[in-house]
Amino acid sequence: MVGAGVTRNPLHCHRFWQQLKGQPVEFTWQSEEGISLVAVLRAGPTESLIQGLHQSLFRAEKRIGLVLFGKGNIGSRWLELFAREQTTLSARTGFEFVLAGVVDSRRSLLNYEGLDASRALAFFHDEAVEQDEESLFLWMRAHPYDDLVVLDVTASAQLADQYLDFAATVST
Repeated sequence: MVGAGVTRNPLHCHRFWQQLKGQPVEFTWQSEEGISLVAVLRAGPTESLIQGLHQSLFRAEKRIGLVLFGKGNIGSRWLELFAREQTTLSARTGFEFVLAGVVDSRRSLLNYEGLDASRALAFFHDEAVEQDEESLFLWMRAHPYDDLVVLDVTASAQLADQYLDFAATVST
């Protein structure tokens, strides 16, 4: 695999190694300039391997926005886990997951560029704004992502009653 900065691109490296899983690898090599990764296999043919690598590397990546409803025990634990696993999850799936918002019963911390999951709760108190349901729906409708996923970790029946509205809002 050859390309500018290939060895410094974690997504490309991960996909390269994933494609080599289970293959009879004789040896691997990385150029000092960081522009190539090489694997020599003990057996061929390699056509399907190369085709799989090409599809893996050049498929269109999706950006998926995530809006977390609830910042209590479960929500704060989810944020910790997401902060720790976000890079791995993105590399494994080929999707870029962006924490776009954290919402509680009255206020929202929203940012299309993404929030740092490890610091979202710390900033929530100072930076979250009161937001009514309609403005939240408008913000969600205008999202720039390929998909927007709403994560409800609350026990709110009122929020659960709005699931159909959320689905209609984020899919239009």
